[in-house]
Amino acid sequence: MSKNRHKMSSRAIFPPWAFAIVGSVHLMEGERNEKNSNTVLKQNMKNSYKAALLAVLGLMAATSSQALTTDLSLGFNDLAGPSSAQNDYVIDIGSYANFTTTATLNLSGDLNASTFSQAYIQTSGGSTLDANWMNDVAVGVVGANNPVSSRSLYSTFLTPPSGTITGGNEKSSINQAVSIAPGEYSSSSGLGAQNGWSFFVAPSPTLAQTAGQTETTIAQYLGQNPEQLLSSGIITENLYENTQANQVANGSAFTELGTFNINLNTDTITFTGIDAAPVPEPASYGLVGGFGLLLVCLRRQFVKKNA
Repeated sequence: MSKNRHKMSSRAIFPPWAFAIVGSVHLMEGERNEKNSNTVLKQNMKNSYKAALLAVLGLMAATSSQALTTDLSLGFNDLAGPSSAQNDYVIDIGSYANFTTTATLNLSGDLNASTFSQAYIQTSGGSTLDANWMNDVAVGVVGANNPVSSRSLYSTFLTPPSGTITGGNEKSSINQAVSIAPGEYSSSSGLGAQNGWSFFVAPSPTLAQTAGQTETTIAQYLGQNPEQLLSSGIITENLYENTQANQVANGSAFTELGTFNINLNTDTITFTGIDAAPVPEPASYGLVGGFGLLLVCLRRQFVKKNA
């Protein structure tokens, strides 16, 4: 009887509906914990995604920056032609380290003849842009090695600047040389109005800055223009280098590295260092070969005579 009484008193204290409520509370708590866990997991995944994305973007920016600070740019523009031909065409021709006094480089593969034609000669539809492009298009090369110290600036000149370059002008020239956008675009709009060749280097060989332009060009900073006009589609330009010990020091005097030979009739671009070994002409090979054959014949006659 006492056991039954105990059982009855327990039921009186905890009726069936109470157990149902407790069970529901436990179920809701479990669902809430699971939901919180999922929220934390999603947030962690979101944070991980953001971190990975930032890392990739940082790597891309670093790679892009490295390329800009070590490569030379070969640029064309045509301020002398009609407005439809007033475009920039800029080619990345490789690391500054390649352009030494002993180098012999064939850069013809970097030139896209079709892109050049559509910028200055005729449109894809066949409309003429500049009938006198072979003498109106200007060409130049600039670039820089842009670390914190031991900086270098590279540029073509008809006549290099005399003496040293002030620290501020040197620094600004280097900063602009590594910021030029490659590709083909209008000289006065789009990229041309931001970091294009005409905007940062010079709009033409005889004009250092266009009317209304606020950005100082490399031609103005250095006091000499890196560009020269083609002559019948051909040009020869000398490449010079100077150095800056740090970002505030004066730039050294320019020294010659070598010569670019550009022939747009044959779509060829070469660079030859001033100390590069001369390449023998085909006629020279024939002369050397003939001399060697003569020595062989004389030797055979000598051996036969003394046999």
